[in-house]
Amino acid sequence: MINLVQTGTWQILGPALTERTAGRAVWGLVLSARGVGLLVSGAVLYRLAVGRLLAWGLAAGALGRCRCWCSARGGTRPGWSRVASPPGSGSA
Repeated sequence: MINLVQTGTWQILGPALTERTAGRAVWGLVLSARGVGLLVSGAVLYRLAVGRLLAWGLAAGALGRCRCWCSARGGTRPGWSRVASPPGSGSA
């Protein structure tokens, strides 16, 4: 799945769409920013000791699945509308 996203988006669609809309220089900046982000995140994660990686991964997957399921149904996430909207706004 990661290979599909990597190849399809970053290596085929990205350059073609950016060349038509913004130009090659913008695509170069996007790739440079991505490279810098990968280097910085790699350096941070090299120094950071994160415990319970499986639990964090399962929680992130569950949140992502809930978000996809709720947006596919055309609604918001259960319970979040009451938290995010001010009282008396009519939502929830």
